[in-house]
Amino acid sequence: MINFIMRNKRTVYILISIFLLVLFISTILILTRNLAYEEGYKKAEKEIKKEIVAITASPTPSPRVNPTYEVTIDDPLTPVVIRPETSLPDKENNVFTSDNGAQCQPLEFDPLTAKYQAEPNSENFYNIKVSEEEVFYFGIDGFPKTKPSPKKLVQPFALKEYVFGCASTFSYVLEISKSGQRIKLLNHVNKFALSSDSTKIYFAQMIKDGNKWKETRQVYNIEKNTNSYLIKESACSEKVVFGSEDYLIGITGGYGNFSEQKSYFCIWNSNGNLVNKLSATNLARGGSNDNIYSQFGLLPSQKETVFIFTYSREKESDYGNCSLFLYDTKTNKSKSYDLGIPHFNGYCRMTEFDFKNQVFASNSIRFRYELEDSTYSTWRTISFD
Repeated sequence: MINFIMRNKRTVYILISIFLLVLFISTILILTRNLAYEEGYKKAEKEIKKEIVAITASPTPSPRVNPTYEVTIDDPLTPVVIRPETSLPDKENNVFTSDNGAQCQPLEFDPLTAKYQAEPNSENFYNIKVSEEEVFYFGIDGFPKTKPSPKKLVQPFALKEYVFGCASTFSYVLEISKSGQRIKLLNHVNKFALSSDSTKIYFAQMIKDGNKWKETRQVYNIEKNTNSYLIKESACSEKVVFGSEDYLIGITGGYGNFSEQKSYFCIWNSNGNLVNKLSATNLARGGSNDNIYSQFGLLPSQKETVFIFTYSREKESDYGNCSLFLYDTKTNKSKSYDLGIPHFNGYCRMTEFDFKNQVFASNSIRFRYELEDSTYSTWRTISFD
């Protein structure tokens, strides 16, 4: 190797020179590129900072305000027809029954003696192990994994609600106490509702009848500690609410084809006595005819007037704007008003009505409805002739 270098000094010097030149040029190119990148980064950083400063300096935009408006309804909507009924369909064969009581909860559950435990790293989420194969999950005063939100009763009474859940289905155990002492425990409750004055509870409860469990509907008077069973409860008690402190109103729907499909309403007094029977056509419902999406009740200032809030449908594929329908059970007169609220995925947005002093003959309605971001619009007023 040394002899080769000594014999070819000139060639070796040229190769070394070329190598050093290439190395020098490569170093210059790399340094230039890095400087360019750094300069570009600093420039971009300055632009971002300018935007941040501009955004920070900009005033906070004012919230959107929907002013109160008034419109005149010239032609009342007619697709939903409400009328009195002299009889009700027999749904006794369709009364809910089961082999094991209410879904999602154990056959026996007493909060005072049950050995349940909290689920780790979860708020308001508990389990009770009945056997190696059966574990039930529940929350207290709210759905599991949500913040408890107790429902208040008239003093000195209190309600504790154990909400059992499985596969999007819920059932309840209700514990009612007076001055801290339990006075009633209701197991296997499918649904329940409180009156506006919190003195009564409506509940649908599974009761064992021979080898089967059958759903019954009752009203419990908290102050008197008495129960009343709803008369004709199977005909229209799929969804029941308190129309006032003294009356309940229930609905069951889905009889007949669309053109003549009926939903049936029952109105009971707080003793469970049936005082009125109605039917309504073309009410909004979900994929199942029995899945009622309408809001309904009685006007607080005129308890003989039924209100139904739903979208109007003149044909099966039609989804119109959401409308308020009123029906006076004394005069059998009805009227309806388009509130201009579009339906949302086939049902009306949750709407609050200011029914204070509202009667059938009133010439305006005040309301607000839920927006897509789960907030509410400002209160609006519709006036009509």
